[in-house]
Amino acid sequence: MSCSEARPFDNEHYQKCPESLMTAYKPGSLQTIEFQPEGTDHWLTVFARKGKKICVIDRTILESLTVGTINTYWLNTELYDQAAYSRNGARTWADKAYVKNQPQAAEKAA
Repeated sequence: MSCSEARPFDNEHYQKCPESLMTAYKPGSLQTIEFQPEGTDHWLTVFARKGKKICVIDRTILESLTVGTINTYWLNTELYDQAAYSRNGARTWADKAYVKNQPQAAEKAA
């Protein structure tokens, strides 16, 4: 197991696109993501998994995940849940997996 630290200029990108934290490594290799708030010596776990079980996931990361990211990187974990995708109106891999998706304009007009 190894540990990596984000470069300072990566932090802005990760704040704008939390999903990219979950796609930065080979599928199945990421175990934990920790965050150190500025001005503190403390590290907070924002994602942790043990095998197929997701022990901790920050709400911001969870809400940013698309069906495609889960199907590509997290297929063999508890995040993969076709029923949850359907409940949230996900129809494509670009749709969010764990937040309600708005119907497309063409669907509204029909």
